[in-house]
Amino acid sequence: MPLPTTSILICHGDDEYAIATYLRAIEAEFCSGDMGDINLTRLDAAAVSQDELVNAVTSIPFFAEKRLVVLNNPLPSIRKKSGGGEEGEEVEETDTGSAAEKKQKFLAFLNNVPDSTILALVIADSQAWNSKTRERNWEVLKDSHYLVKWTKENKERAEIRAFTLPLPKDMPGWITHEAGKRELKFNPAAALELAQYTGNDTRLASMELEKLDLFLGDRRTVEIADIAAICTFTSSATIWQLVDAMGEKNTRKALEVHHQLLETMDAREIFPMIIRQFRLLLMAREVVDAFGGQAEVAAQVGVAPFQAKNLLEQLKNFNRAALKRVYFKLMEIEEQSRTSGVDMPVLIDSLIVGMG
Repeated sequence: MPLPTTSILICHGDDEYAIATYLRAIEAEFCSGDMGDINLTRLDAAAVSQDELVNAVTSIPFFAEKRLVVLNNPLPSIRKKSGGGEEGEEVEETDTGSAAEKKQKFLAFLNNVPDSTILALVIADSQAWNSKTRERNWEVLKDSHYLVKWTKENKERAEIRAFTLPLPKDMPGWITHEAGKRELKFNPAAALELAQYTGNDTRLASMELEKLDLFLGDRRTVEIADIAAICTFTSSATIWQLVDAMGEKNTRKALEVHHQLLETMDAREIFPMIIRQFRLLLMAREVVDAFGGQAEVAAQVGVAPFQAKNLLEQLKNFNRAALKRVYFKLMEIEEQSRTSGVDMPVLIDSLIVGMG
């Protein structure tokens, strides 16, 4: 994959798997030269000081034309709790005082990125249903966001790439395409069966493809029987129990269910299922707020009628602000698991306890 032509690359969206895959391809191309990864730096803005960040970005490449810095969670914290919207909802501060200063400081930092550095910013984002325009819009990097405006004014130096999860109805095609990269061929019915299990969770689907690849060995065609044999359908019901207990703030039960899952599954398999469940709840919450009704949830979210009914039951435990807080906390946990060395089960336990 060719390297970006701009100094600043902004990757955002709700398809974390697609973002990670895209960046891995860029990193692989970048590190393919004689110097390897000596000019590659991965950072989390929440875990480094401003001086460390500036030093990483402005350092001269070592015997190369460019250096690559991948920065997660780059946006400065300029949001606060407010009673102006839904209970507990976070809204942006006015452009005065510290909020305006943080924005200006961040833009000054971007303006000073040297041409010898490629800075990739990774921003977790999600889409919300706009009842007025009757379409889904990005929640973080919306058109009015100051970073979007800055990028439009600096097209020669910066670009934004959005990574959107596929629609549930498009997942069989996505699965077939991704399987082809592993030289796997899916029976159409098998692709539909797997899609019904994973929904549009591309990371979970990718994990199941990896398991199928190992399971099949030299055999390269996936049949429905293979999906039943290797994919952890039985665990999905337990995930519903876990989310129920979290929503009811029943800490003891939630911890028990979590550790019950750990007896038969790796935490790396459990975590994407939790993310998927809260993503479905967020989508269902938006549909209910705009339209209401089980049929609308099933159609708009892309789940079976019985799943829509269960989602509506779970929504009684969560308002929209609470769901957003949990979802973005899950994104933080994913990043912490990669950068802090803390085991995933411990991080999930801390989330459960924090919700109690």
